[in-house]
Amino acid sequence: MAIKFVGTKKHGCKIDSDISELVYYDYLNLIEKLKKKKQILIFKYSEIQSITLLYGLTIGVRYDAAQITIRITTSQMETYDIPITYNNTDMDDVKSFISIMLDSGLKIIDPYDMLNNIFETKLDIIDFIKDLNKKVDKINYKF
Repeated sequence: MAIKFVGTKKHGCKIDSDISELVYYDYLNLIEKLKKKKQILIFKYSEIQSITLLYGLTIGVRYDAAQITIRITTSQMETYDIPITYNNTDMDDVKSFISIMLDSGLKIIDPYDMLNNIFETKLDIIDFIKDLNKKVDKINYKF
């Protein structure tokens, strides 16, 4: 049984290898709610063409913030950006989530070489992303 939930049922993501699906909960997005858009997105593995690992980093005056996101491309060529890091997410949660994702057999695209570093790191999410960003800047990836 391989299930991992990150975030909350109001804003979070669950991967479940037992039923081969990934679920994104976005009840905090008021604009989407007003537009009557779905606030729960369910992706069956069979509908997913690829998953791209992305990240974001904000250096602030008072604090820094980092985000790891998966971009899901469906077989209908629709794309969805889904965060897998939230306020209550720690690095062990991210590692578990990514491990289940890797075991799913889905096509994983890793343009920033995140997978070669994430499982060995002892850093927290923000410091890991800062370190990754330095490496990416040196290599000057274009994506």
